[in-house]
Amino acid sequence: MVTLPPSPYIESRYDRYCLTGTGISFTDIASMVLWGRTVDEIAAAWPMVDLRGKLEGAIAYIRANQKDLEAYFAEEEARNETLWHTPW
Repeated sequence: MVTLPPSPYIESRYDRYCLTGTGISFTDIASMVLWGRTVDEIAAAWPMVDLRGKLEGAIAYIRANQKDLEAYFAEEEARNETLWHTPW
């Protein structure tokens, strides 16, 4: 797994990064940010969790670390592609 710069807003769980304390995929959050979604729009996707503070921190992290994140996203894409083609 690509190692990302440390942040209080993301944590490693089961060989992937998640929004700290939630299990919500960091890749999902970052994708929504890159698609131009607002904090409120992203938070609405998980209404059962109070995300505002964590999302604001994660968005700042995403903007500050875009180059580091590119390698992680490429790795995630390759892993997902492998999963789709794995016979059960």
